[in-house]
Amino acid sequence: MGNNKYIEYELTSDILCIGERVKKGTFKPCVKTIPFSSITGSLRDAFNMPNLYALGKFDPDYLDSIEQFRQVHIYSPRYVFEDVAKVPLQIEFLTEVKARVYIFLTGEAPESFIEKKENREFDITMGAFKSKGFCRCHLSFVRIIENPEINTGRLLSRIPENYMSYFGIRRVIKPVYGYLFEPTSKVSGKYIRALFEGSLIEGYDFLVKEEIDERS
Repeated sequence: MGNNKYIEYELTSDILCIGERVKKGTFKPCVKTIPFSSITGSLRDAFNMPNLYALGKFDPDYLDSIEQFRQVHIYSPRYVFEDVAKVPLQIEFLTEVKARVYIFLTGEAPESFIEKKENREFDITMGAFKSKGFCRCHLSFVRIIENPEINTGRLLSRIPENYMSYFGIRRVIKPVYGYLFEPTSKVSGKYIRALFEGSLIEGYDFLVKEEIDERS
């Protein structure tokens, strides 16, 4: 896909919970990136644009010191009919989040999208525990990226395999696989295989942490 353009936004959030997918256990950790599934779904809901695709990553300084922003919330869900608490869950969340988000549009030029004032700075909700005040995110337009460079490095986000070409991933050298949820309707969906952060790839420079060749 040649001549690609991407809209870059700065994302900030006071408190954010994007949980890791786990089948069992009472502790649910937080992911260390902004996955394609989370940000794309939130932005599509905000703009009602099915032709919008997005993913994100934490700012390098934030990611390097992420442990100081980790907090734990203890949540006790209840059985509806019996009104009895279930086994308490420990939910990890992040505070003072700083990240970058990259949007790819099909069927519309980025320039026309950001001409609208309401598209340059806005709020969305993303992640879990919205009813408890989590997951309010603020996005501010940074720039349009045109024809980004291709580098080899470690992927800094999570993206389904079938959308890799939208973000310039040309070659997967050493994958780290997982699964992301993809909705098929407003009430159902399925898990599809995805590349996770840490995968060694050849792709756009804003998506990778460049590998240093120690032989040079």
